Amino acid sequence: MATLNTKIVLRNDTAANWALHNPTLLEGEMGVETDTGLIKVGKEGVAWNDLAYVNKFESVPVAAHYEAVAAAGQTDEAAIAAALTAANATAKLDDVAVVKRLINGDKYQHTAYVYNGTSWAAMDGNYNAENVYFDENITITTAVGNVGLTNGSGEIPAAGKNLKQVFEALWTKENYKPTVTNPSIKLSLNKTSASGEVGTTFEAPVATAEITGFGSFQFGSQDKDGTSYEPTATSDVVFSTLKVGAAATAAAMTDAASASITDVGANATTKKVSYTGTAGTFTSSAQTQQFSASAAHGGSARKAVSNLGNLVNTAGTGAATDFASAGKGIAANAGTMAINGSNNNSYKFTATGFYAWFAGGVDRIPAQSELTGAWLRENLENKGKYAPLGTKASGAKPTLQITPGPDGDKCYIIAVPGTAKEYLSLVELSSSLYMDITGDYTANKFTTKIPDAAGVDSTVSYTVYWYKPAALGADETHDIYLV
Repeated sequence: MATLNTKIVLRNDTAANWALHNPTLLEGEMGVETDTGLIKVGKEGVAWNDLAYVNKFESVPVAAHYEAVAAAGQTDEAAIAAALTAANATAKLDDVAVVKRLINGDKYQHTAYVYNGTSWAAMDGNYNAENVYFDENITITTAVGNVGLTNGSGEIPAAGKNLKQVFEALWTKENYKPTVTNPSIKLSLNKTSASGEVGTTFEAPVATAEITGFGSFQFGSQDKDGTSYEPTATSDVVFSTLKVGAAATAAAMTDAASASITDVGANATTKKVSYTGTAGTFTSSAQTQQFSASAAHGGSARKAVSNLGNLVNTAGTGAATDFASAGKGIAANAGTMAINGSNNNSYKFTATGFYAWFAGGVDRIPAQSELTGAWLRENLENKGKYAPLGTKASGAKPTLQITPGPDGDKCYIIAVPGTAKEYLSLVELSSSLYMDITGDYTANKFTTKIPDAAGVDSTVSYTVYWYKPAALGADETHDIYLV
């Protein structure tokens, strides 16, 4: 049998040449750097410079421990510095130093420090309460917080809970039914009614829609990424449209009879829009204009949390296991948030006209044929809306009081809209012991039409009372009661 004597030499070169030529080794082929002793093993398709060394191990520094005794009046930092100087050492990351300080007699205080790379930080023993767990429940004989007693004793459910959880269970009660306030809008009118003489013009009402709330969570909220928000945090509900117009319902609003703003945003500074209604002329019947408002907004990407910051479940009986099963949020309400005047007169404007009544003295006694409606409006003082105050017997004051004499008047004329009853109830000559002179007025009564403020003959007749004595005294005063 033949024997083969041979030597196997691994592929080798200096580190510089390997890096310069950057060959690609065969799968499993070894390459050695002759000047460093480092080895790489080939991997198909990977060049030398991209291969990792298989025998290069980084040295790990070992933390040093120092003992320092602090002299009276010396700080711990100064004591550690003195110990390092005595050891001819420089502090490294994670080095530990223990400072021993005499308290009294043979009692010493020991304080440990760790070097964080820039300074010595005290290892003071502080520990997060959420990392301290109880292994069993705690028996009590005095009621504590939310835990009462039964037959003189009770038990705090502490097993498996950390210190923070036990304290919360003792002194807090979780509210799993927080209030969620949806966004809201408000509709208002600058005036809801107007009255004036038939034939005059009334100003148009102005309706204003305003966003008054963008939505809120009683105890705060949480998004799907687990980020929590305080109750005062701005909701991420965004309004797209706010609209107001003249219509009985929000659905009936048209572009021609409405005004709107778009891209309102979340808590935007511009959140009001106004629409001016229609002006018109007062008529004898009431004229109404109704207004509506609507707003479109998206749903909130957050869900409500309990007073302890936990997501609540949909039933409101406990904490939710995940965002999908969480309870209340602000739902998308696009186009459905509306306020209209169909069930609330606050959003309705009513214009009501009235026929004015007239009264005045004239400096001569005209013929009845002269007392046309146009003459009466031109020559008598317009007293405005007919609003009688009642009879003297009921305690009412006179509707008006006249003293014709000083004005050179020869007679006095009163024109009241309507003919259904006797409107002139009493006229007293107050300057002569309140003598009743009603008959002197009613004896000369007739009816006629008086044109309205626009010059159009009234649709109602006026009752005209005409007082024409032989003479009027300069101090003659009449108290007139209309009902």
